[in-house]
Amino acid sequence: KKECESMLEVATKYKQESHKPLMLPTYQAILNLLGQSDHSLHKVEEMLTSMQTGPWFFNRFLVAYIYCNYDDAAHMLAKKREAEKELVRKFTAFSTIDFWEGLVFFAMAKKTKEKKWIYCIQESLSNVRNQAQSSPVHFRHRLLLLEAETASITGDVEYAAERYEIAVNAFDEYGYTNEQAIAYERAGDFFVAQHDERAPQYYGKAQALYSQWGAQGKADHLGSNIPF
Repeated sequence: KKECESMLEVATKYKQESHKPLMLPTYQAILNLLGQSDHSLHKVEEMLTSMQTGPWFFNRFLVAYIYCNYDDAAHMLAKKREAEKELVRKFTAFSTIDFWEGLVFFAMAKKTKEKKWIYCIQESLSNVRNQAQSSPVHFRHRLLLLEAETASITGDVEYAAERYEIAVNAFDEYGYTNEQAIAYERAGDFFVAQHDERAPQYYGKAQALYSQWGAQGKADHLGSNIPF
């Protein structure tokens, strides 16, 4: 947060207005995850929405997904894709966009049972699988979580439980605290649905990891919405 505020101050001081649309979406996302608010950002939201920026829509759908607002996440993802039709180069979020989009597609498939999400899932899985082959250090753990989610929606309970366990440990190995928190939360969702006594353990670990990441707003949100 402090780094973003410092960069925004520098941009304002030296009248580098063109740089602000690149920084403000990240700043907004950080405030949301911290559980903080800034009234001055309401106008920022309107400005960035009208500009149809990739980072803006990405951060909106990312935060919506993390807070389990899956309809909003899917809507922002659709807006992002629509905006990118006019662009020569798409916003890739450092090559992680397929992973994040895949998580949204899985969430919507579970919620709506609509087949259209399955086709989207297959595309994301294929892309992340290719990425994991070329760069295991950066993508193997992400692929494992998507595979666990796949087993979850196809009803392969035993394989899903195994895959979630492997996935959360893989995230620990590679040090992606934020994504590991999400993996633990998704595993918690799975075990709750199976009436498995391991669910509290996974939710508790997810909450601790969100706090460790600095997303206290999300940690508090999870603590207030654990389904038992």
